[in-house]
Amino acid sequence: MASTAHITSSLWSSLFIDLLNYEQWPSPYPNSASLNAMLDHHLKLSRNFPLHISLILPESNEDTRYVLKTLSACSARWASLYLDTDWDLLRDCDFRRVANNLPLLKQLWIEGFTSSLSQEITGPFQSAPILTELSIQGHRPPSPSSDARLCFPWNQLANLTLRHCLTSTALQYLELASQARQIALLRCSNNDFRARPGQYPRVIRCHRLLQSLCITIDDRDPELSVIFNHLTLPSLTDLQIAGFVDEDEDNIDGPPSSENFFFTSEQGAITSFFARSECRLTSLSLKNLPLHDIEIISFLQQIPSLTVLTIHEQLDKDEYDATSFTSHFFECLTIGYTEPTCTLLPRLAELDLRYDVSSFPTSDFLRMIQSRWIPDAAYAAQLGVDSLTSVTLRPQKHQDGKNVELGLDSLKALHVAGLCVSVS
Repeated sequence: MASTAHITSSLWSSLFIDLLNYEQWPSPYPNSASLNAMLDHHLKLSRNFPLHISLILPESNEDTRYVLKTLSACSARWASLYLDTDWDLLRDCDFRRVANNLPLLKQLWIEGFTSSLSQEITGPFQSAPILTELSIQGHRPPSPSSDARLCFPWNQLANLTLRHCLTSTALQYLELASQARQIALLRCSNNDFRARPGQYPRVIRCHRLLQSLCITIDDRDPELSVIFNHLTLPSLTDLQIAGFVDEDEDNIDGPPSSENFFFTSEQGAITSFFARSECRLTSLSLKNLPLHDIEIISFLQQIPSLTVLTIHEQLDKDEYDATSFTSHFFECLTIGYTEPTCTLLPRLAELDLRYDVSSFPTSDFLRMIQSRWIPDAAYAAQLGVDSLTSVTLRPQKHQDGKNVELGLDSLKALHVAGLCVSVS
């Protein structure tokens, strides 16, 4: 009698195959015949259940071709696909058989081994009627004017992520994804901009429906102006800017530092972007960036519509690095009841902070929180400000073991009164 596991198709709907990292396979490594038999058996047990597939494949060889041929034959069942391989494999005849046979595919993630692509890839994914989420990593045409581009059903995407692509190429794809509501540009390369800044195309791309933009930068490509100088986003409500963080000690890249990132020099491009877009930003996230308090204050003055603010200080910074949270910063956020019309961020409702305990001005912070806790809605309306509803604190314990919650006792009373407080 078959076990419950063998007759439950959903348990066999996820499939992960890594033919590249042989050293991670248990010993002894299965031969081609065993591998093929396992794949066939897995697909048989999954029956007609939608498939979620992850593939890490080397350049075309016997095993790769069998996997592609076998899985392509059931492409009508693909619900999601993660593919880490050489870009040229997308031109493989077995892979191209999936064209026009992807009725269930909703999510697609592609990572390319090669850093550049010599010619346009048409075909397999150009027709996927319900594909809404796409992530591309490592696509860099040999030149901005190259025809080496990827063909997808761009205008039906809701979520688009572009990682390790040329920024100029990423902006072109952003414009093609005209229906997308969320787009992430993660560690895109500005090499072509630095190579010829005077000749860089001054094209401003307008995306009328985009609501959320996430940008991650590192110390190799810290420039934000290359993005903001070329965008107009009238529907933008959520903006996230973060410095890259990787726990892999072998990674030579890191977050931007005070030596290569100057937020003040980027603010002209950002100010022009806001003026051009006329968007009503309600959520802002700034994480792992070397930001001075006055830089943040100047930035916040441009977005009085903000209701959600997240600021996470850089970790492991030197004593000479920028400090975000100072007495001056919290004094500027404190509501002055005699002149509430001058309040910075009058609509602020949710605040999320990560900070270094050793340099955090706790008393000034608490004074600001108390001034913004206004549970009487009528009084808040009279002042022309909104009350805080949520405060999330992420204190980083100092090496001396200092209590991360030291001095925050007064928040407990506000929590009892109704303010949502979280300390983690």
